[in-house]
Amino acid sequence: MEKDRTTKEERLGRAKKKEVVTDVMKDKYIVISVLIVALVLGTLTLINSNQNRAEEIRQTIEKEQMIRHDVVKVAYYQCLADAWTDYSANWDQQCGVDGKVDSCTLSGLSLERVESGYEKAQDTCLDIYNIELMSQ
Repeated sequence: MEKDRTTKEERLGRAKKKEVVTDVMKDKYIVISVLIVALVLGTLTLINSNQNRAEEIRQTIEKEQMIRHDVVKVAYYQCLADAWTDYSANWDQQCGVDGKVDSCTLSGLSLERVESGYEKAQDTCLDIYNIELMSQ
């Protein structure tokens, strides 16, 4: 009987050890499961944060493009205004060359030269800024 008792005690000891090992394994699985859930939630938060940041960057780029387009338009119109100023100055200069002072009208080669210069200046403005205006 003594042997049976030892055997029963050994069995009980082994069973308790198995319970302890099983409980430790369960605890490890719980910890691992919690870590996995935390990792997944962290990854989802990071993805959401990156998507929000990407949207902010997209909006910033869009605003910068709109501002750039406006700046190019202003520069184009300034170029046209400068062309008109040069045209007017060339007209007045040609009137002086032709000996006309007040209410000057040009004709012939003088008119052609002044008009041609103005058209070239307008074309130059368009050439400079057209690519920028069309790409916006």
